Amino acid sequence: MREIDRDFYNLLKLPVTLIMNANMPKVLPDRKVFQVREILKINQLDGVAITDEDGRLVGIVTMYDLLKAIEEDKRDAFVEDIMTKNVVTLSPSHTLADAIEYFRVYGYGRFPVVDGARVFLGMVTPLDIVIRLPILKEEREEIKEGRGEATKVIRLEFSVEGGDFINGGEASSKIKRYLQNLGLSKDIIKRVAVASYEMEMNIVIHAYRGKLIVEISSDKIIIKAIDEGPGIEDVDKAIQPGYSTASPKVRELGFGAGMGLPNIISCSDEFDIKSNVGVGTEVTSIIYIK
Repeated sequence: MREIDRDFYNLLKLPVTLIMNANMPKVLPDRKVFQVREILKINQLDGVAITDEDGRLVGIVTMYDLLKAIEEDKRDAFVEDIMTKNVVTLSPSHTLADAIEYFRVYGYGRFPVVDGARVFLGMVTPLDIVIRLPILKEEREEIKEGRGEATKVIRLEFSVEGGDFINGGEASSKIKRYLQNLGLSKDIIKRVAVASYEMEMNIVIHAYRGKLIVEISSDKIIIKAIDEGPGIEDVDKAIQPGYSTASPKVRELGFGAGMGLPNIISCSDEFDIKSNVGVGTEVTSIIYIK
């Protein structure tokens, strides 16, 4: 067996707990639909585990489920009434190869990892595998070869569609998980997560389409949101807290409070915004890694 094949085979035998996202909130089944939606929004998640008071998994719910329930005037319903109850799960004894096979066979977007008592340990998505697998490979190579800290720039790019509230927040959620897997500090991750989420949702709320770009180097993280849209007529007014041009329909969904740009500014070490009316807007946030 060639060395590259042997290395990949060894990676596939690693436990799924090395891939899963263990930094997941747990939600009780008696929480209201609108409350759970806020939890997902704040944590930049598109799905969450529902557990009992002892942390045992009883169901799972996605942002799609929540927004659909809100559209059906069920915002005050208990989340247990809309959650998926018969959840297919992984255990700590499962390997990365097992997880890949589960995604192939079942076609689901996520699998909770639970122990023998069904206590929820974390969540695995295809993105977790895509992000974490190269990191695990690099970590193993660094241990084997004794290499020092990498200095290359990592670039992540995501397309964002205007008006797509169902998928709004997915890109920033992926960015957050990537930074968690890199082992960056919680403060840096939180600032990047907030800035990228606000940038992403500004595209969803105000633009026709756009892209979210993140460049990660050893000393800083640069986040850019570039959109095609109506642009901003008065940038000075737009950066004031509470100022918003969001439509009443958007406000009914809980967005457009006028804190997007102010939140980005407060999270940034450097901030820049350029906007052409009728063309679009480019927002840049730089956060230094200290």
